[in-house]
Amino acid sequence: LEFKFDGKKLVHSSNLALPSSNRGKESYCCRGQDHNNTFLEVYQGQTCFTSWREVEERARVCQWSEWTRSTCTAIGVNVMRFCLVQSSCVIKEYYSTKGCSEERVDHCQTNPNKCA
Repeated sequence: LEFKFDGKKLVHSSNLALPSSNRGKESYCCRGQDHNNTFLEVYQGQTCFTSWREVEERARVCQWSEWTRSTCTAIGVNVMRFCLVQSSCVIKEYYSTKGCSEERVDHCQTNPNKCA
């Protein structure tokens, strides 16, 4: 998946590391049970956020796209939606399912990298 702003590719979240609540910097955060154990990533063209807490705050008021499901594979389905922020950043919220079912994989339960 590729996002562009003014003809330039937005930085993929794996290259974007924001300070996390537990330690160091991470390329994602986990929203926890209040948000059905989903993850957030950010794609930036210009700096929109300096912490995962800021991303979480913005995600609460986002105008989200519809949920989109990837093709089913042996490891499951990725389900995701997107929110445009300040016309230069995109927040991606996503989760995985067990196999081709609707049952979510609860990765957040043991993940220390919480969004807020």
